[in-house]
Amino acid sequence: MEHGIGPVCRIKQKNLKSKNDAQLNIFANRSNYTYSIEGSIIMIQDLGGYKSVTNDMWSVLYDIRIDENIDPQDYLIMYKDSRGIWDGVEYNDGPSPSFFSLNETICSKAKNKLLLRSLKN
Repeated sequence: MEHGIGPVCRIKQKNLKSKNDAQLNIFANRSNYTYSIEGSIIMIQDLGGYKSVTNDMWSVLYDIRIDENIDPQDYLIMYKDSRGIWDGVEYNDGPSPSFFSLNETICSKAKNKLLLRSLKN
């Protein structure tokens, strides 16, 4: 309504496309998120929406792979869930990614835990 067009046409408009086009379509069954890459770390934040990032992680990682032309397997990955807790993701070739606890609400503390974990492995 704000843009004067419906959700399907909004996706088709090139000037309104975002990195996550499916998020603009209210009929899409996808999570709503942002992400950033700092050095060797991908940080994903769940913005709340129809589906949580936790339940949509493969699609989120696929989006990042395509958008950034990178292989997420080469990065450390952490995400802030819909409750505001940072946890980690182990990228693998299985049917679903593996999750592990960082259990931090502060991004810098979560990054430190993630880096320490990677040094131990």
